[in-house]
Amino acid sequence: KIIDMAEYPYVSCNFHNEAGEQCGENVLNSYELLPAGEETIAVIGITTPETFTKTTPAYFQDAEGNFIYGIAGRESGSALYTAVQKAIDEAIAAGATKVIALGHLGTDLSSSPWTSEETIANISGLDAFIDGHSHTRMESKEVADKDGNTVLLTQTGQYFERIGMMVIEAESGEITTDF
Repeated sequence: KIIDMAEYPYVSCNFHNEAGEQCGENVLNSYELLPAGEETIAVIGITTPETFTKTTPAYFQDAEGNFIYGIAGRESGSALYTAVQKAIDEAIAAGATKVIALGHLGTDLSSSPWTSEETIANISGLDAFIDGHSHTRMESKEVADKDGNTVLLTQTGQYFERIGMMVIEAESGEITTDF
């Protein structure tokens, strides 16, 4: 109901319909492409697998208590990493020149193996990650992806204590963040 009222797209590459014990089709689009001058920016949505334990599981079940939705994660994190990598690859194939993750994974060790830093370390092709979930104040942290490339990670904290800004420099393509 909320999605239908929104005046902007909802995206998540790892929120899917359940198909028995298998992941079904995604509930939402994995990413949105946004034209910005000479750049085409892909914004990839990522949902924490902790949603089942940090919200009401009934939101993901039918009237008989069967799960009808799932969030790719697995205990090892492999399903999460696979879903994110697939979205990155699809966005680049669709013309993205910059790929930004908009995630709700956090940096708390208790969220392992589903943290933003662990996800970055297990994928490639991402330019920056705007994170949430752990309410961490992190203006700009450089994290290496699985190929050794730098991904800029940022998170603004909590309860609108600060507003974040990400800038992609038009001429150089450099990404910076600020509060």
